[in-house]
Amino acid sequence: MGRKPYKKIHLSDEEFKVVNKIAHWTRVDESWFYLNDKNDGTTAVWDMEKNYWVSLQFGLKLLRESFGGQEDDDFIKEKVLKRKELKVWQNLWKRIW
Repeated sequence: MGRKPYKKIHLSDEEFKVVNKIAHWTRVDESWFYLNDKNDGTTAVWDMEKNYWVSLQFGLKLLRESFGGQEDDDFIKEKVLKRKELKVWQNLWKRIW
């Protein structure tokens, strides 16, 4: 018996842009993280190191871990995100979990 699969999610354009902005800031987009829409209409993360898809939820969990212990509000202090973008990020987390 395996784990229950994550529900399939499709990101809005706004959510997609915010996630990519964070991925670029953390520089994971240069090493392993490639956010993309799959042919089935869902959004997932291509693991460029291992050459396979991971679920959006798992990819975002790893992305969040790459912050180095920073809190969401630090995105405002560091001028990574604007307040509206931070709200998009926070609402995305509520939606996927």
